[in-house]
Amino acid sequence: MWGSDSALNCAATHVSRRGHHGGSSHVLVSASTVRWQWHCHGHEWADFAPGHAVSIEGAFNAHVATLHLNISPPGWSASNTPLTQGAAQYTIDLNQMLQMNTTSGFQRRIRRASADATEAWSWKDDRGAWQPYEVHACGQLSAALRAGWSGTVLHAGKSAYHVDFHRLEQLNTQTGKRRPVARQVGAHVSAAGLPQTHSNALHACVGHGAHSSPVLGLPVAFGAAPVGLSVGSAASLFVERFCAEEPIDLARATGWRVLLPSEWGGDERVDAISLEALGEGGQLVVRLPCSDPSGSCIFNVSTLEQSLGRSGKCPACGHAYPVRGPQPSGCMRASVHPRPCAGHEASSSIELTYAFATGVQRSQHPSEGRPYAAVERRCVYPNDAVGGAAVMLLRLAFRRGLAFRIGDSATTGKSGVVVWAIHQKSRRDGGTTRHGWPDGTYLTRLKHELVLAGIAVETVEAITERAHRAATSGNLEREIASDVEMAQ
Repeated sequence: MWGSDSALNCAATHVSRRGHHGGSSHVLVSASTVRWQWHCHGHEWADFAPGHAVSIEGAFNAHVATLHLNISPPGWSASNTPLTQGAAQYTIDLNQMLQMNTTSGFQRRIRRASADATEAWSWKDDRGAWQPYEVHACGQLSAALRAGWSGTVLHAGKSAYHVDFHRLEQLNTQTGKRRPVARQVGAHVSAAGLPQTHSNALHACVGHGAHSSPVLGLPVAFGAAPVGLSVGSAASLFVERFCAEEPIDLARATGWRVLLPSEWGGDERVDAISLEALGEGGQLVVRLPCSDPSGSCIFNVSTLEQSLGRSGKCPACGHAYPVRGPQPSGCMRASVHPRPCAGHEASSSIELTYAFATGVQRSQHPSEGRPYAAVERRCVYPNDAVGGAAVMLLRLAFRRGLAFRIGDSATTGKSGVVVWAIHQKSRRDGGTTRHGWPDGTYLTRLKHELVLAGIAVETVEAITERAHRAATSGNLEREIASDVEMAQ
């Protein structure tokens, strides 16, 4: 296992891993070139000891998601200190780039800090200008790509950013903000992170409509919209993608606090949901911020991983947290059509097309490991203040994984299929009894559903107000096409 005592004392280690074509490749990890750091406070980072850095780099190169380290405090000696007062045990999570003390549950951010970048990476700001990543971030991105990771997490300030190599996209895991990312192959990176040569073109996935990433050697079909969507349509307002495989940082999303045994009462208390003893099997016990003074919202971490992953709500009191919902991976497209909706004849309409490819249920779904079938759904809304607000709100719900779920179909009776999680409008006419227009209270009901699903009421009202202002000024379509979470 990576992180064993023998590995920690090595100056260099070999890692054998499978290449993309089934062969075996050997990576030499040297303590003289490897540098990993953990976050102290503010803008300060501290280096891992060389032996620990070698172990972490070896696991990173071998695409090993977690490893365990025994880290001794300065001046500790096994010959004169009891074992219980010696080395602390840490779990290194290379998916989320976190270090956790297995005794206290305290987490710190980690990063790869080796200045060995061989190519330049950039992200696109709101003005459309490309901004370079710092040199250590470029090195981590390139190393992760070489090792076969689908992406990696970068830490900056208090934020964490997941960079997806398939989409060439950066995701702020706290706000959900997405930005295009570019990689310049073969460029030498200066200390500031800027490429020193421009002989190679930047390959970028701009927005959500790119169909390939040739610089990464990915299949041309990767990143294309599922069957039934035409990304290049001139009438298209936006294309929004949702990836259920992206990691979720529940600790950051909820702000839970890991408790010591003395804080939850030791073996005397049980998890009210699972009915297991708190701390069963050595797992962490956490308190959610919604807990009252009696400690009503204290759970084993496994309980919250299941509950929050499926509903985004505290399983005891129902308080909603901004956690990505159980929606399967899919794509949403909005486009303008001339035919109006009943009761809104003065305006055109906006069609929403949702497409979900065939997939396998994950841990947040009812039957993990079972397949579900591809499906396409179409909805329609008036192209005015009411419909525009609905479309913008539904886009946010889709982005956060709340618009659909896997469950039982009320229409066909089939189980394990993609079904609605939020009520939508599937007809231009027919009224409320046929899920169509006109419907004078739909927007009010939709807003209420989204708040119950966990979207803050302030966010819902702000988006509604933006749509009304844009409709009044004649800029509704431009507002709908912009990022739904900007300027909030």
